[in-house]
Amino acid sequence: MAVDGFYRADTLPLGTLVCAVSGLDKSGKTNFACTAPPPIYYHNFDVVGKAVVAKFAREKEIWIADYPYTSKDGTAAWEAAWAKFKKDFSESVMRVAGGKGTVVVDSATEKWELSRLANFGKLTQVRPHHYGAVNAEMRELIRLCYINPTNAVFVFKKKAVWENDQRTGRYEPAGFGDMPFLVQANLDVWWEPAGAGGGGEFHMMIKNSTHNMGVAGEQLDGEMISWDTVTGMLFG
Repeated sequence: MAVDGFYRADTLPLGTLVCAVSGLDKSGKTNFACTAPPPIYYHNFDVVGKAVVAKFAREKEIWIADYPYTSKDGTAAWEAAWAKFKKDFSESVMRVAGGKGTVVVDSATEKWELSRLANFGKLTQVRPHHYGAVNAEMRELIRLCYINPTNAVFVFKKKAVWENDQRTGRYEPAGFGDMPFLVQANLDVWWEPAGAGGGGEFHMMIKNSTHNMGVAGEQLDGEMISWDTVTGMLFG
C-alpha cells in the first residue's frame, strides 16, 4: 500500500559509499581512492597526487579538475577557485549518481583551507560564530552525495596533536571537523618501513562505518587495500 509522502525503504539503492581516508604523507591515500569504480572525477588540490593518478589512468577512465591556489593569491582568486570547485563537484556528483563512478576530493584538507580563504580572506583570527555559514556550505556539498547516491572519497592529510605546547605523538585528520560524522566510513592508512634493508608495507584500518560496525578496527595490508575489499567488508 502506498503512503502519501513516504517511499519504501527497500527502494533505496545499495552499494554506494561516501568515505574519508586519512594518513600522513606517502601513506597510500590517493592510491586507495584510485581503486574506486570508474569513471573517477578527481578534484585535485594536491600537486603531488597526480603522479599516482597517472599510474591508474592507464587502466581506467579518470577526469581531473585542478584548483591551484596559494595563500598569497588574494580574495578574488580564492573566491573564483572555490566557486569553480563547487560547480565542478556538483556536476560530477550528478554524472556518477547511482554508483556509476566515483567522486574524489584530494585533499579535503586543502578544500577546507580554500573555503576559509574564499569566505574569510584569512585562515587565522576568525571567531567561531563566523563559521556557521561556511560549515553549512560544507555540509550541503556532502549531502549532495546522499541525495544523489554517489561513491565519494574525501582524502585528508593528518596533523600532529599537541597538548600543553607539547607534541603527543598522535595525529588527527586536518580539515573540516564535522567530516567524520558526515561520511559513512572513516579509514586510516599508514606506511610501515621494513627496516634497514628498505622496503615496507602499506596498511589500512577501518575505524568505523555506518554500514557495518562489526568490522571496526579491522586492518588490511598491502594489496588487500582496495575499494572492492573495503566495500565487500562493509556491505557483507
